[in-house]
Order: sequence, then structure tokens, then C-alpha cells
Amino acid sequence: MKCVLIGCRCSGKTLVGREVAQRLGAAFKDSDRLVETRAGKSVAEIFAQDGEGAFRALERDVIAQLRDENEAVIAAGGGAVMEAANVEALKHNAKVIWLETSPEELTRRAQAEEENGVVRPPLTDLPPGEEIAKIARERRELYMAAADCIIATDGLTVEGVADRVVDYLELLGIVKPPEKSTGT
Repeated sequence: MKCVLIGCRCSGKTLVGREVAQRLGAAFKDSDRLVETRAGKSVAEIFAQDGEGAFRALERDVIAQLRDENEAVIAAGGGAVMEAANVEALKHNAKVIWLETSPEELTRRAQAEEENGVVRPPLTDLPPGEEIAKIARERRELYMAAADCIIATDGLTVEGVADRVVDYLELLGIVKPPEKSTGT
């Protein structure tokens, strides 16, 4: 079983991915963290020092390596769907789930992260809320085309979204539902 979570930054891919992996006893892989490990610096530093093109090249290499992962839950970077080769690699023997989140909720989450010291590189010259809305709008069709399943995350907790991911995988027969206690 391989499950790939896609969506905009702040859609919950990492937090939900960790929760789903823990529930399923699977490995968790985050393409952005793997890029950081390979580069020896943060995504923000890669963007600032080397540019988006360098980041996308590293991301493409990491995703190509994740193609043949098994028994893993993968959180793909928000822009991974912009390249057809990435989408093909992510979809290989996997179910791809789009964590769809409204621009308003993405902005709220991004502001909360910023208040907690999380630094994400700007992708445009727009103010953060406008940037998020623009990118969400531009990538919407790409996420829809790549996804096998769409889960709307607005108003749900991490656990609630993870419940829906696991329910979907159970419905497909990819994972078995937990055994119910007999009460004895």
C-alpha cells in the first residue's frame, strides 16, 4: 500500500500523513524534508540561495526515488503536481489523495504557522493571503487531475482528515479495518 497526499502548503499533508502512517504501521515520507536532507538546508534557504529551479530539480529527483516505495504514506510538496513526471511517479502503484483546503483556511493556517516561527518561502511578490489564493486557483486543475480521491479539510481536525483517508483506503480494500473488540 502506498498513499500519496497532495495539496497546497498548509493543507495538512505532513500532519495527516504522519497520523495515517502511524495508524497503518507504514513508513512516512515527506518530499520536502527529503529535499532538505539532500541539500543540507531548509526549503526556504534553497529558494533564497539557489532559486526555485534548484528546488524543483531536487524535488524531481526525490520524487523519482519515491516512485517504487511500498508500504508508505508520502506527503508531496505543494508544487509537485506542476510537473507531469512527478505526477506519474507519485501515482505509480499508489492512491493519490488531494487534501482540498479553501484559500481562506490555508491563509489562516499559514498565519498560525508564521506566529509559531515556521518560515515558508514566498512564491510570488504578492501579500501572503493573495499569494495563497492565486496558487490554489492555479493548481486546482492539476490537483484534481492527479487525485484518485478528494478530501475537503476545512473544519476538520488532523485526526478527522486521517479518519477519512483511512476510511477511503479501507473502502478500496487496500488496508484492512481494525478488528472490533468482542467485549469479552
